[in-house]
Amino acid sequence: MKRITLAVLAAAGFTMAMATPAVAQSGTTLGVGVGLTLPMGDYKDTNVWGDKAGFHFGVGAGFALGSAPVRARVELSYSQTKHDGFDGNTKLLGGMVSLVYPFQTAGSIKPYILAGVGVNRIKESVLDSSETKVGFGGGAGVRFPMSSMSVFVEARYLTTGKAFGIAKFSRLPITVGVQFPLGAKK
Repeated sequence: MKRITLAVLAAAGFTMAMATPAVAQSGTTLGVGVGLTLPMGDYKDTNVWGDKAGFHFGVGAGFALGSAPVRARVELSYSQTKHDGFDGNTKLLGGMVSLVYPFQTAGSIKPYILAGVGVNRIKESVLDSSETKVGFGGGAGVRFPMSSMSVFVEARYLTTGKAFGIAKFSRLPITVGVQFPLGAKK
């Protein structure tokens, strides 16, 4: 688990270091969020895995990709759900790199879509086992800019490859968070 965490942190650091000239001029953001995690498919189905809704939290950094109309986001997250009908839980520790497309709007509501790929460390308490799986996902959100920060709400569909030979861990995290600018914008 330590190796996976270190690898995700190293990848995030490398990505941020490579983007330094662009982000210094166009604004780096730091965000934190919490929310509800809704298991889907096999992850929710009591005949296969059977987890109930849980929680998640995460941190991320966003930055521009030169003059491209998209931004990049690197994030780390933790999620936990409980089994339905028996004791135990499922924990997911993940790192993801996403592309974010912010729609240009004249109003104070700033919608965006995003898609990404990452790595998830899945720990299941009943099996007392862990596996690392590649994951991907996409979603949409809305950002509400304020004087020194933004509040955001987003929903994503995230999934992993089949873990423990049993199920894909597909879920719908609904997140509320805040985003702070770290650099001056153009």
